[in-house]
Amino acid sequence: MFRRMLPMTDAAGHDLLPLLALCFVVGLNSAAAQSIVAHRGASRDAPENTLAAFRLAWDRNADAIEGDFRLTADRQIVCIHDRDTGRVARQKLVVSDSTLAQLTAVDVGRWKGRRWAGERIPTLSQVLQTVPRGKRILIEIKCGPEIVPVLKSELDSRWSGIEPVIISFDQEVIFHCKRQLPQIKAYWLARFQRNKATGMWEPGIDHILATLKRIGADGLDCQAEPAACTPQLIGRVRQAGGEFHCWTVNDPDLALTFSERGVDSITTDRPRYLRRHLPSCDLKQHLQLHLGFEGQVADDSRFRRTVQLKGPAIEDPQQYPTAVFGRGLQLSGQQFVSVDYRLPETGGLCMWYWAHRWYDYQTIFDQPRHRNAWEMWIDQHARLKFRLTPQQKQPLYHRFHPVGHRNGWQHIGLTWSRDESGDTAVRLFVNARVSESMTLRAADWVPIGERLHLGGGHPGNTRADGIMDDVFVWDCPLKSGDIHRLMRLGKRGLVD
Repeated sequence: MFRRMLPMTDAAGHDLLPLLALCFVVGLNSAAAQSIVAHRGASRDAPENTLAAFRLAWDRNADAIEGDFRLTADRQIVCIHDRDTGRVARQKLVVSDSTLAQLTAVDVGRWKGRRWAGERIPTLSQVLQTVPRGKRILIEIKCGPEIVPVLKSELDSRWSGIEPVIISFDQEVIFHCKRQLPQIKAYWLARFQRNKATGMWEPGIDHILATLKRIGADGLDCQAEPAACTPQLIGRVRQAGGEFHCWTVNDPDLALTFSERGVDSITTDRPRYLRRHLPSCDLKQHLQLHLGFEGQVADDSRFRRTVQLKGPAIEDPQQYPTAVFGRGLQLSGQQFVSVDYRLPETGGLCMWYWAHRWYDYQTIFDQPRHRNAWEMWIDQHARLKFRLTPQQKQPLYHRFHPVGHRNGWQHIGLTWSRDESGDTAVRLFVNARVSESMTLRAADWVPIGERLHLGGGHPGNTRADGIMDDVFVWDCPLKSGDIHRLMRLGKRGLVD
C-alpha cells in the first residue's frame, strides 16, 4: 500500500504524529460474500428433507438448498437421507426396496413436532418446483451410480431457470454424472479424519487434488474442519480450477473463519441465523476511513484532498493506554480531535469505546455544521445516545449497566441508509447486537458537515472522558454480520 506522512499539528503547533493515525484503505482484494446453503432445508426448525423445510429455507433468504436423494424400487428419485425411514417415521421402510407409493404414505414430519404432522417424503421433481428462479439446489446422491440415468432424464430443460449442482461422497457417482451430465456442476464430498499414527489429516491435499482430477469434479465440498481446511488446501483447489465449499456450520465464529478463508459457500441448518453473522458486503472495498491511533499515517491517491487532523498533543506517547487493537486515543474530558472528513450519506461507523465515567454527559462524536445533529454521547443516566437531527423526537439509545459494563471496552456501531424516497433507516449496535432502529423522514434530513469531531463538538458540549480506538467509516450500510466481524477482528483482515 502506498504510504506517505502527513503533517499534523494542533493550534499551538504541537506534532500529533505520535498520537494519531489515519488510514484510508481502498481496492484491497476480498472474496465475495459466501452463498448460504440450507442443509436439508431449514432443518433446525422444520423436518429435514421435506417441502416444508425447503420452503422455510427460501423464506429465510437462503441462496441454495441441499437435499439428499435416493432411488426407489420402482426407479423414482425421492428426498431422504437415511437408507430407511426409521429415524424420521414410526414405520421403517428400506428406500431401495420400497415403491414411491409406499414411501409417500409415510408421515416424516410428526417426529419434529405436531405442527409438522402430515409432511411426506417428496420426489426430486417436487423439490425442484420449490426452487425460485436464479437460486440453486445441491442434489446429494446417497446411493450409487445406478441413479444417474434417471437423474439425467429428470434434469431436463424444465429446470433451466435454476442451477442444479450434484454432490456425492461416492467418487464414481461424480465420475458418471460428469460424463452423462457434463453441463451440470458436480462436487466431490470429503470427510476428514486425523491419522492417529501420524497426526495428519486425511485425505491430504495431494490425494484430494488427484481425486478431483480423476473424476472430473468441478470442486470440493468438505467437512468444516478448520485444521484440515487450511488456506493452503483452499488455495491449491482454486489453483487447479475448482470451487471450494464446506458443511455443516451452525456456529457464527466457525462460519466467520471459513468466510475469511474465502470459501464459495457454507452449508448450515440455520440459514437466517448464520447470514446475520456473516459479512454482507466487501468491507475492504467500501472502507473509507480508519482512525487507528497507531503513530503512522497512510493515504491513497483516490482522495484528492489532504486530510488534516487537529486535536490535543500528548507529549509522552507511552502514556497511551493499550487498546483493543494496538494503541488507543485517551481523552480526559478537555480535548477533542477534529477530522477533515465528511461522512457519506449512506454508510456505517463503528468504534471501540471505554468510558471512564458513566454518570456524566460526554460527547463521543459530533459534526459541527448543525447543532444537535449527527452526534453520539453518553448521558447522565449511563445511556449511550445517537441523534441524527434536532427534529428526532427520541434519540436512539442503549442503557448500559453501570456495574456490569464499567471499566470495559464497548463496541459501538451505527449504520444509516437512504432509500429512493429520501427516508433514512438508522440502526444502533452495541457489542454486535442491534440495540435500536428507526426511520427518519426525508423532510427531516440534515446535511452532513464537512468535519467530524471525535470526543467533542459544538462549544458547550461536554468532552469525552474515556478511550477510543479503531474508528472505521464505510460508504455502505453495515449488516449484523459485518458488525459481528468487526467486533471480533477489528482491522485484522481489513488492512494489509
